[in-house]
Amino acid sequence: MQTHPQNPTIEDRSDSEKNETLVITRAEYNALDLIYGLSPLVHSMVMLAENDSQSGRFTLKGSSETFEALQRDLSEEIYSELSPRTRLNSLRKIYRRLSPDGEF
Repeated sequence: MQTHPQNPTIEDRSDSEKNETLVITRAEYNALDLIYGLSPLVHSMVMLAENDSQSGRFTLKGSSETFEALQRDLSEEIYSELSPRTRLNSLRKIYRRLSPDGEF
């Protein structure tokens, strides 16, 4: 398969560029959306999340790099306790799904 160098197909991309997905609840989405100072990659992923109105869940889609940035942002937010306790619980749930062996 030939591709244009500026528009590679998913098969031609490196592992870090392949899209991953994470389905989160409305409460988890709202907690993410209220974090001040998300990295630009994560902010874009949150703003472009797909909303399934029937289930009330949101699907985050991004590269491995974006999900690593999300994990770093969540780690900082949780460790520093920058959000209220109710939001921190939702953020911890997301973090645990990203890093099952995480300490939070």
